[in-house]
Amino acid sequence: AANLVDCLSALKYLVYEGNLDRTMFMEQLRGNWPDETFRSWVANHCPHYGNDDETADYLADKWVRKFKNYLDGRKNARNGNYTVGLYTVSSHIPMGANVGASCDGRRAGEPLADGGVSPKAGCDEKGPTAVLKSVSAIPSRLCANGTLLNMKFSQSMFKRPGNLDRFTDLLRAFIRLGIHHVQFNVVDRQELLEILE
Repeated sequence: AANLVDCLSALKYLVYEGNLDRTMFMEQLRGNWPDETFRSWVANHCPHYGNDDETADYLADKWVRKFKNYLDGRKNARNGNYTVGLYTVSSHIPMGANVGASCDGRRAGEPLADGGVSPKAGCDEKGPTAVLKSVSAIPSRLCANGTLLNMKFSQSMFKRPGNLDRFTDLLRAFIRLGIHHVQFNVVDRQELLEILE
């Protein structure tokens, strides 16, 4: 969902509200972003999902509703109804390997955003509360097959005074915002390196 929303956001910001030439934009996508300066600018300066951004969050809500409406009434191979599920579990890497360059500055073959409703790595710049606000913009009640939000914290964060209380407040916000699922990962680089040895 994050990649799609960021793509729609970039198109809205650059093409439909901006004055970017559509032909040039398409050439960048077909060529897998040959102009690194432009790719980097798109990837870093367009509004991103996960930052409590009104435009990006509106597009997330709108897309999920359209997707749900598209699936309604369609039958699967077992003659059952399709239901919306927004999760990749750990498939974001192999799935990304089969997706071409995208409007959000992602190159062909690069991983997609993990989770399902998690922001793209490095794009959630306004903190975990802003992430929760963006995720709450998605009408998860329409996603009967589930949603998956991954949030990562360092172990050192929990050792700083007051941060455990802040984390508790974050959990309360998660509940108040009506988000269906969150998975927390608390690791540090050194611990992961030691596991690999």
